[in-house]
Amino acid sequence: MIFGFDPNEAERMLKEKVPYSKVIIEVTALWKKTGEIVPLSLIWNDREYRIEKILESRKGKSLKVQATGYRYRCQVGEKIFNLYYDNTNWFIEKAKF
Repeated sequence: MIFGFDPNEAERMLKEKVPYSKVIIEVTALWKKTGEIVPLSLIWNDREYRIEKILESRKGKSLKVQATGYRYRCQVGEKIFNLYYDNTNWFIEKAKF
């Protein structure tokens, strides 16, 4: 399963306060003339995944890893996840097991 776990597992982990880590990843993005940044694809475990849809984008913070930046709610296949850009790195949140 890419990017971790299913939604039921994620909800259980949040309730149990499972620790998360900030995982820096490679992202190909388009920088528009307007200043908007649009992520197009990402590399995970040496495999490239095309971001099929951006469901939401806004300034936000990851409460799980205590980081701030721009948050993109993305879809790859059936997986929906948060992708963050902090003006230096792209990262996702991953549960520590």
